[in-house]
Amino acid sequence: MAGAGDFLGGPGARAGPPPDAVAALAQRLAGIAADIEGLRLQLGQLVSVDWKSPAAAAFRDALTERNMAILAVVRAIENAADETRSYGLFLSTSAQSCLRPGLDGPHTGGIVWVPPR
Repeated sequence: MAGAGDFLGGPGARAGPPPDAVAALAQRLAGIAADIEGLRLQLGQLVSVDWKSPAAAAFRDALTERNMAILAVVRAIENAADETRSYGLFLSTSAQSCLRPGLDGPHTGGIVWVPPR
């Protein structure tokens, strides 16, 4: 069970989830993006199927549209993985500086905590 000091800047204080949990989430997101990208590439191979007809042309057009939509999803998940990875790094580098009264540093936005009088 967490003690009051854990939330008020005492020993073991932390300003978010454990950095290793965030890193694991970032890695999982990157894996999901890679899986979807693999499926997108497999789907893209259908464009080269030797099929000639008006229906084939419509199929290829629709496939190209879906391919671009899936690519946008892959990029969004990759971006989420990158942002999550950055957050994990922030947590791991700021674990000693967050929630410390009187600290003025890069992770506090220049805000200095002043205790009430």
